Amino acid sequence: MPGLSNNVSHTSRQAKGRQVRRRIDIQASEVTETFSSGTSGFTAVGCSISNPTGAELKIITGVGQNNGYAHKEYTLVSGVNYTYSVDQTVAAALGGGHIKIGTSAGDGTYIDIEADTVDTYTGNFTPTQNSVFLSLFLDMQRKNMSWDNISITET
Repeated sequence: MPGLSNNVSHTSRQAKGRQVRRRIDIQASEVTETFSSGTSGFTAVGCSISNPTGAELKIITGVGQNNGYAHKEYTLVSGVNYTYSVDQTVAAALGGGHIKIGTSAGDGTYIDIEADTVDTYTGNFTPTQNSVFLSLFLDMQRKNMSWDNISITET
């Protein structure tokens, strides 16, 4: 997956008596999204997404499209504390933004915050499973909102 690193080393030694000893070192994954290569991996639900400047994820809702969002799945390490940071670069005129991090697309099990103004939103969470979904919402019809510089790093 782009923007994702996961270092795993595995060594195996066979000793007398056919005992196998294994050592597995896992470095927690880290996520970085700057959208310089487009919006690859993000899925639009109830909206459309684009990359008009080559450096952002733009969410656009049409007539009758409320609660549109873009989401992407990441693999992290369960039980490890992470810090997230997301820049909102363009806000809808009346707000309507949310950042959710959870166990499925659109879910906010770990993080569910309003993001209604141009700002950098940060916080911490500890996933209880390795599969984590980041969902960026626009809760209003006929609006647009843009996001950039997404990072999820081990604390």
